[in-house]
Amino acid sequence: ERKMEGSDDGLEQLAQIVASQVERVSDPAMLAHTLRLPSAEALADRASERGLVDVFKIHNARIQVGQFLGGALADDWARCFEKYRVTEAYQPSGEQIARRSMTHFSLSMLVAGNANHLSLAEHLYRNADNLTDRLAAARLIVDWGTASQRNELLDDFLVAWRHEALVVNQWFTLQATRPAAEAVDDVRALAQHAEFDPRNPNKLRALYGAFAGANPIAFHRTDGAGYAVLGEVVVELQQDNPQMAARLLAPLTRWRRYQHGQELMKRTLTQLASLDLSPDVFEVVERSLA
Repeated sequence: ERKMEGSDDGLEQLAQIVASQVERVSDPAMLAHTLRLPSAEALADRASERGLVDVFKIHNARIQVGQFLGGALADDWARCFEKYRVTEAYQPSGEQIARRSMTHFSLSMLVAGNANHLSLAEHLYRNADNLTDRLAAARLIVDWGTASQRNELLDDFLVAWRHEALVVNQWFTLQATRPAAEAVDDVRALAQHAEFDPRNPNKLRALYGAFAGANPIAFHRTDGAGYAVLGEVVVELQQDNPQMAARLLAPLTRWRRYQHGQELMKRTLTQLASLDLSPDVFEVVERSLA
């Protein structure tokens, strides 16, 4: 909040940390971990200790701080990106893993500060010799790119990895967790995709589990569409796979936690309670509404 009001103290301290550590740090993975912004989930947990959680306020604050720091420290992030970028052949070594961690973090800050830096993400994606780099670059392009950039990348990714089921799951998750209200509609469309199998638990987790558990902006869409999507899939699953249906339902059961959407979440649970539910799902719904 102080940053948004114009105080430069915190920014100057962070700039000093980056400038001093980039030249002599022995563990770039630790540097990336130290500088990374708190996740929306972690901030929501902290907020819930003080009152109701406003997922939209948390999301907007993270975006604003990321944009502010990404732009103001662009030279530092660019220097980190070049210093730690892995140019030699891929090796699953701790040294390369640590360097990639800092490279990906630096690139994410550059993109947050200026979307023109997506050209670096596109170059990383096209020239990567490992899936870790490709996924990190893809994440940035899906989250920050235009619709045409996003669609081109997603088409290319699927063509390249169609025969690797676990990687295709990542393809579903990339789209299900895009922090935008429209991701609700993407999830509905992806559920009809030829690569999606509603009988496969991994596919269900990659699409619906990721959407409800890791995309608060879309899941808590103000019209309740996110809750409806989850309610519908629970109804479809609860007879054939009641354990999976009960697990997917978990984000709805925390409805008392949120500042927005409480009534819509409760309504979805109440509608489920009126159905002929399997014992597993009935227990979760009943306990949530009690």
